[in-house]
Amino acid sequence: MKGFKRGLSLTLTIIMLLSSLSVNMTVNADEASEVIEEDVVIAETAVQREDDEIIDTELPEAPSTVTEKGMQFKIDNLQDVKSIRYAYGEYDTEKDIKYGADSVSHSAKNLRKRGDSCVLQFPKAGLVSIVVTYNDGTRDFYKYDVIKNSPTVTRDGGNSITFGNLSDLKVLRYVKGEYESSYDIKRANGSVAVSGKTLNSDTYTVALDRETYTFCVQYNDESYNYYVTGVCGDNLTWVYDMQTCTLTISGEGEMDEYYYKDIPWYDYKMSIKTATLESGITKISREAFYECSSLVNVTLPSTLEIIDYCAFECTALTSIVIPENVRIIKSSAFKKCENLESVILGNGVEEIYNSVFEKCLNLKNVVFGNNIKLIGWESFLDCTSLNDIDLPDSVVEIDAYAFSGTGYYNNQDNWENKLLYLEEFLIDTKSYLGTCIIRDGIKTIASCAFEYAFADYIYIPESVVHIVHGGLDVWNFGITSIYDDVVFMVVKGSYAEQYIIEHTEYSYRYYEPSDIYG
Repeated sequence: MKGFKRGLSLTLTIIMLLSSLSVNMTVNADEASEVIEEDVVIAETAVQREDDEIIDTELPEAPSTVTEKGMQFKIDNLQDVKSIRYAYGEYDTEKDIKYGADSVSHSAKNLRKRGDSCVLQFPKAGLVSIVVTYNDGTRDFYKYDVIKNSPTVTRDGGNSITFGNLSDLKVLRYVKGEYESSYDIKRANGSVAVSGKTLNSDTYTVALDRETYTFCVQYNDESYNYYVTGVCGDNLTWVYDMQTCTLTISGEGEMDEYYYKDIPWYDYKMSIKTATLESGITKISREAFYECSSLVNVTLPSTLEIIDYCAFECTALTSIVIPENVRIIKSSAFKKCENLESVILGNGVEEIYNSVFEKCLNLKNVVFGNNIKLIGWESFLDCTSLNDIDLPDSVVEIDAYAFSGTGYYNNQDNWENKLLYLEEFLIDTKSYLGTCIIRDGIKTIASCAFEYAFADYIYIPESVVHIVHGGLDVWNFGITSIYDDVVFMVVKGSYAEQYIIEHTEYSYRYYEPSDIYG
């Protein structure tokens, strides 16, 4: 009887195996090719379970279940788990996840499990691909968009700061001074901790002294957010968001004056990517963002009037729009911004001081406002990509070397008989001119236009109505004046004659326009 039962059992087992084999044989070759150990294609559904082999006739266990919560991803039903891998990005196979960006692997031994559950704690926001592998060879795949909880932050130039979106707050810590971690804040003297359990609303306001503070806002999903805040004017405050690398300045009036290392956010200057200056600010102080080498985006308020010396020198800006109320841009304000490609100047700008855009090597497009009068010394020096320059009629003066070394300057097709014109301006000359005849119709001779010219005679047309200071200075390489060797030919009664009479160091003679210009 026992032998019969064993024989019957063996017969049934063989029948079942043959049945299983016949079923498997109906799977087509394309479907079979998808069942490989390392390269598993994810199905359209969020979860796919694979069976490398079927043991006995028992049904496979149900797929693991998950709970998504901000920076955390909880996986249940892990009784027989072998490993869990995840990587940032969208991947379709276990192999791709293994070698993906910021890939992390947890074996069964080091998984932090509570019973048959595990919580993955992600370090940052972004799309992650996850694979759970079991000892029986089956796998579960997930894609999860990790979203970091962050508060809203409001500081308007006064003595308080308000945090919002705190409904899932775990704890808010803050202390005077600058710190880099929640642990450091917690251990610092005078540290304050506010538990989310004690809040009656999703906002919290802190009254501050006029000093620098560091805040850490921690949520229940272990999202950490760090902020440093302080004052930068009588009615101006600043907040630096360490997560987004954004500096926000709020309030009314002018920024305090600083000298490089005195800038309140100096310790973060290499990491600041975005600067937002809110409405009410009227002046950006000198060197406020000097050498903020990661600064790509800047938003300027309509209330802004003055951009001071070296304010944005050596930043990574790619474009800048100057608001309509800005009147003055002082020296070197955007000097050596080598990534800067586009500049739009508002109609309020009247003066561009010396070297404002000097050595902005990639600057291709400049839109001048309609009220600009002065373009300062070396304003666009060595802007080698600036090939086209369109000046408004309002421009009165172009100072020395304003456009030297630009793409326009370096293009030999723009030179005429060794003279370089820009619309109605004569802006530069080459050496050894001999007899020089300035084009009729030119109205202004720029500063130092004839420096190193070595000319015998220079004919100035009657159309010239303005000579910028030093416009007729001719030097022997800046060492010895050779005015006595140069004769300026002028029309009697012209502006040029009057200018030369007032500057007695020049020699001149009269000529008839019809003899030269026809």
